Formats: sequence, C-alpha cells, structure tokens
Amino acid sequence: MNETKANHEIVQKVLDSEKFILLGKMASGVAHEINNPVMIIQNYISLILEDIQDHGSLTLTSASEHYDSLQEILSECQRVAKITKNLLDFSRPSSKTPKSCNLEEILLGVLKLMDPIIIKSQIQIRMESEAKYSHSFVRRDEIQQVFMNILDNAIYSLRKKYTDTQYNEDKKLVKIKIRNEVISHGSMEKTYVVIDFHDDGLGVSAKISDQIFNPFFTTKKTKEILPEDEKYQGLGLGLSYCQTILDVYEGFLKFESEENQFACFHVYLLADQTQIPEAIGENDLVTF
Repeated sequence: MNETKANHEIVQKVLDSEKFILLGKMASGVAHEINNPVMIIQNYISLILEDIQDHGSLTLTSASEHYDSLQEILSECQRVAKITKNLLDFSRPSSKTPKSCNLEEILLGVLKLMDPIIIKSQIQIRMESEAKYSHSFVRRDEIQQVFMNILDNAIYSLRKKYTDTQYNEDKKLVKIKIRNEVISHGSMEKTYVVIDFHDDGLGVSAKISDQIFNPFFTTKKTKEILPEDEKYQGLGLGLSYCQTILDVYEGFLKFESEENQFACFHVYLLADQTQIPEAIGENDLVTF
C-alpha cells in the first residue's frame, strides 16, 4: 500500500512539472492573445477621453457614436476573461477521484487552451467524430495533459518541417478523429473511445521508434540553442508519462509513422457505455 501511494505521489509530481512546463510554453502565445484585446480597449478608451476633453462632457445613448465602442470594449474584456479562465482551469488541481468524463469535451477544452500556440504556429486543426460513446472514467486533468502532450509534439513537428518560407496550408494540419473500437480480450469484448492524432510532420524514424516511450527520451534540441519561444520543451517525459496515465485506466497508446512523412498517435480509453453521446455529433466536422 505504501509503495502504491509513493508511486502515485511520484506520478503526481511529474504531472505538476509537465503542467508548469506547458504553461511556460504557452506564455508567449497567451501574452500575444491578451495584448491584442488590450490594445483595442486602449484605443477605444483614448477616443472616448478625447471626446470628453473636446466637449467637456459625454452623453451616452444606444444611438450615440461611443455606444458601439463600449460594446467592443466589453467584448474584448470577455475575450481576455475567457483566456485567463482557461489557464486557471488548467493550472488548478482537479478531483483525485476518476469520474465519467466526455473525452470530446476535454479535447475541445484543450484546443481552446492551446489556441494561442496553434494560431502563432499557423497550424490548422481538423476534428471529426464518429463515436457513439465518448465518455470514459478518468481524471480530467490527467487526460487533458495526455492530449496536450500529443498535440504539442504534432505542432512542434509541423513547425520544424514547414518553416514560414515553406508554408503549406494543406500540410500544416493536425487531423483528429474520435471513434469507437471493440477489442477482444480473451472471451470478453471491450469498447474503447479512440482518439487519433495525425500530422504530416517529421514523423518518427524506425531506428528510434522503440525508444519514444522511454522516460527522458527526446528528439528535441537542448534548450540552450532554441529560439526564445521554444525553450520550454519539457522533460522528455511526455509520451512515457502519457502511457503511464493511460495504464491506470486500462488504456494504451499506439502509433504509426514514416520518417519525414507522417505520424499518427492513437489514444485508447475504455468507454463508459452508460452515458448518452454528447458534444460533437456523429460524423460532424469541426475546424479550428
């Protein structure tokens, strides 16, 4: 029992470390996303103040010129609030007890959280679902980080393969598919929620394919020679840690790849078939 508790505490510490690394990586993108609405708010307020200074007072009605300006200010404030809320939700600890969670909903939340990085990297996300069952008994924050790690690797790979001068809109794309798969375990059949992450980036070479789930293994450059916005590359624990999390819930991680062509990672989690399908409808397509 003590050994199990100690192992859980170690895993939790790794979770916290990876979480702060991901927050650090997102910082520059988030700062850019917040700076834009702040500048818009500043410009509108400057115009309103100039009008007050010119006329000595300001009368506001729904028909006045500045009424629309105030509406824009409110809209931009809500935009900033949404960005900070996503970060706060990610950084705060969640319940330690697994519960039935909608994996599509978690994934959509991750995409919103990583939106600043996705936009800055000029990456397109195409997501579709054909899953009848999309719930699984998990801890939300752990599965959130599994998705974030895999997405982060895909974005990194696409950025390295397609530079600004080689930008190809059709190739700089991460395709995500949510589906169900039934797998036989002896005489039993189990239904899984499967999330496929496909990118046409650098891929994984055959000579290192059996090492990518090893702790501390990484193909990323050392931090000292990276540009400022790419210094927070993690501990080389991403995929190893993802596999550790999935093991807890009787899930697993598979991948297929061809060097310099593509990589596709498949996340398998046991489906909670008692839940009514929600979020993205069957065969619906969402593009970010």
